[in-house]
Amino acid sequence: MTNINRYLAPLSESYNSSFLDELWLSIEEVVHLSECEIYSYVPNMEDDPFSQGNLWTFNYFFFNRGLKRIIYFTCIARSKLMPGSPLAAEYSASEPEDDEADDEFMGEMEEEPYD
Repeated sequence: MTNINRYLAPLSESYNSSFLDELWLSIEEVVHLSECEIYSYVPNMEDDPFSQGNLWTFNYFFFNRGLKRIIYFTCIARSKLMPGSPLAAEYSASEPEDDEADDEFMGEMEEEPYD
C-alpha cells in the first residue's frame, strides 16, 4: 500500500483528496486484503517493448485463494513527449511559415448579423 500510495499521491492531492481512501476501500470490498497473497511484477524496462517512454510503472496481483479472486493492479506513467502522444505530436508539428492559409479560411467566412 505504501508503494502504491507514494506513486498515486499526486493524483489524490491534485484531483480528489479522497481518491486513495476510496481506492483501497474498493479493493478491500472485492478481495479482503488481509486474506490476500500479494505478488509484484517488475519488468526489465530496457528489454520490455511496452516500457518505451514510461517514467515508472507498477504491477501487483492481489490473490485471495479462499474467495477465488484475483485483482491485477497496474499503473503506468508515460512521458507527455512520448512518440504517439497528442502532446508530442503538437510539439513536433511544423508551424506554417505565414498565415496565408488562415487568412484564406477567414476570408471564406461571412459574418452573420446578430439580432
